[in-house]
Amino acid sequence: MATKSPLVVQELLNRCIDSLALSRYYTRDFVSCSLVARSWVDASQANLFRAPSFLDLDDDTVNAIPAFYRALTTNPALARYVRELTLPPSLPHDLSKINFTRLERLSITVKYSVSDGLGRLLALPTLRYVSITTTTVPFSHFINAWSLCSPTIEHLELWCQKGVGDAPLSEVDTGRSVLIPLKSFSLDYTCDLDFDLTLPRSVFFPFDFSTVKALAVVVHEEIPWSLIQRSEVESLVIYSPADASPDLDLSSFPKLTNLRIDCHDFILPNILEILSTISASQRVHTISLVFGEDLDSHPELCDALDTVLSSLPTTPLPCVELEVDDCTEELKDSFKKLISKNMLRVVPYCENEDEDETEGDLWWQRIIDRL
Repeated sequence: MATKSPLVVQELLNRCIDSLALSRYYTRDFVSCSLVARSWVDASQANLFRAPSFLDLDDDTVNAIPAFYRALTTNPALARYVRELTLPPSLPHDLSKINFTRLERLSITVKYSVSDGLGRLLALPTLRYVSITTTTVPFSHFINAWSLCSPTIEHLELWCQKGVGDAPLSEVDTGRSVLIPLKSFSLDYTCDLDFDLTLPRSVFFPFDFSTVKALAVVVHEEIPWSLIQRSEVESLVIYSPADASPDLDLSSFPKLTNLRIDCHDFILPNILEILSTISASQRVHTISLVFGEDLDSHPELCDALDTVLSSLPTTPLPCVELEVDDCTEELKDSFKKLISKNMLRVVPYCENEDEDETEGDLWWQRIIDRL
């Protein structure tokens, strides 16, 4: 009796095709696979259209956008494969009119104006994660789009720079009474010195932040802590420039288990002051400090961190992760107290410009995937 090829088993065939996603040329490979046989089409198209990204407006991307649009309009059934969508500031085609029946993650850059298409995308009933980047559009211009948001949205990420002409929320007819509860919220907020540092309330409409369990913020005085229920936050990421106020009491986060501090622009007193606010009643499992530089040349920093972290009052003691460019034995010798308590873990800092995601992005994604 002749032995059948494993590729006859559809589940095994699908897994083999799925593995091509690790290839550098996965787009070309999936297109080729879709032309082999009818049984190869579904798995190939599912991978090919799962997470299209048009973030970089180079020549290849400009050509890919109309091709992607034509494919979905010619064969609307392909839209069901799209789970993640990353869009650039402007599109030559209105992709919001496509019937994305399973879109879960939307990342979009808004540069000049807020189109009606954004509201249609935010209203999709399957949407769970929204990431919006804007540097020039006032927050008040998002009101109409916010009012259409799907109640299924659980994760919100904003990177924004306040523009002029923001209107207070009270001046806009929102037409919405029930807020959308969030599980995670990431806010990277910067502004020119000429602008008022007060965040307009319109940026937080129509979301309920009292349910946030994972929070990532730049520590500025204008962060609306009154809207965020600190008692529910379990994972906290802190980004802060050197001149930011370190006025952040970690003891006000009783459920905090994961803490990550981006120390690139931090000054030492800020780091130590924030860490010293951890209380004995907390159960912090992991503290990640991201330096991305050689700490061997900063013995005073190593010594101060070693002293503060090794004397934390929590029980059990947390694992301290240091993300640095170069992990050397000399560096480990600078943290003798942490090593003696088996608290230290040194991991390589990775920020490859050729990669779409940094280690920090992956860390944050792992956190929200657990929620």
